[in-house]
Amino acid sequence: MQLKNINIYIIFLPLLVFFGDRAFAEDTHSKSLFPGNDKIHLTQAGNHRFEFVNDVFNGSDDGVSNALSFQLYSPTSEKWQDIPNFPNPLNSFGAWLPGFSGDRFSKRISVSVSQLTQTPTDIENPDPIANDVAYLGLLTFSTGFTAYNDNEFRGLNVVLGLTGEPSFAEQAQNFVHEGLGQGEVAQGWDHQFGTAPILNIGTVYKKKVLRLGNPGKFSFDASFSGEAKIGNMITEAGARLETRFGINMPRGFAPIPDPIGRFMQYDARLSPSNTTAASIYGTASLHTAAIAHIVLTDGNLISSDPEIAGSLVDTEPFVGFLFLGLHYEKANWAISFQHVTTTDFVEVNSASASSNSQNSFTSLRFEWRI
Repeated sequence: MQLKNINIYIIFLPLLVFFGDRAFAEDTHSKSLFPGNDKIHLTQAGNHRFEFVNDVFNGSDDGVSNALSFQLYSPTSEKWQDIPNFPNPLNSFGAWLPGFSGDRFSKRISVSVSQLTQTPTDIENPDPIANDVAYLGLLTFSTGFTAYNDNEFRGLNVVLGLTGEPSFAEQAQNFVHEGLGQGEVAQGWDHQFGTAPILNIGTVYKKKVLRLGNPGKFSFDASFSGEAKIGNMITEAGARLETRFGINMPRGFAPIPDPIGRFMQYDARLSPSNTTAASIYGTASLHTAAIAHIVLTDGNLISSDPEIAGSLVDTEPFVGFLFLGLHYEKANWAISFQHVTTTDFVEVNSASASSNSQNSFTSLRFEWRI
């Protein structure tokens, strides 16, 4: 096995260990991880999601250069304790969360393993680079709890992880560059942020404020949301306006590209009016955030290599995001394409002329019913 392929197994191994005995063990009822799942529409069924984020479509290779995420979502359930094949402490925690119970909400649990790669602009320079974002590898394991209906959404996300060499970000970037022919192999990974733990908690609240059109045909809706996160990966507060428009849209709320828990990984959809027809719709969202700390520029608060400790660039205290997406969903599978661009993410005065003060990337997401 070549070293460049090891990172793929590192990403998938925790999920295989976590669910392997449940997914492949036979019982008297079903061989499926979620019995009866084949009779449920993708939007409410237990499903897998693979997300690939890269900036190759933007003609750049700096900032968030690459990210991979493998996510597992439970079927929706009226009661937390009825969500099958998840460890009881997770079900009990969901039932304990204030405001996350009640018959009016569908409940869902998710787990994911994700990896992020960040690099400066000049990846051919093997020396430490001042006045640009640092080399950073991040490997995370997250668990999400959501309670929602077609009008309201409440979510909480817990993220654990590591920065540094155990993230295998160097191997992941080299694999993508060599496999896709995207660019040169980065030479400065010896100067990445050091190994340290990550702990983050985030919460999101959404409210639908506008509906137009026919849900089974063409329709439009809009939602407002607020969110807050605290931890050494990111500490911030934000607000968002989300819009969806299209044919036979699923009920619920728009998915947001989020390979590492930067916002929140969730599936807050409910079945469309016509479950036998495809859903084809677009999304457009505006998000603004007030950032107190983010590992991408500030490093890990617990530990950083002395050579690059502290900020190499200063983060703007307020950052805006624009999300544009196109989604095609069937009863068994779905594919989504989303583009994200930001206002200046780092202060221009603290960055070199060659570095990119903004952060733009594209997300490809594939989903399939288990």
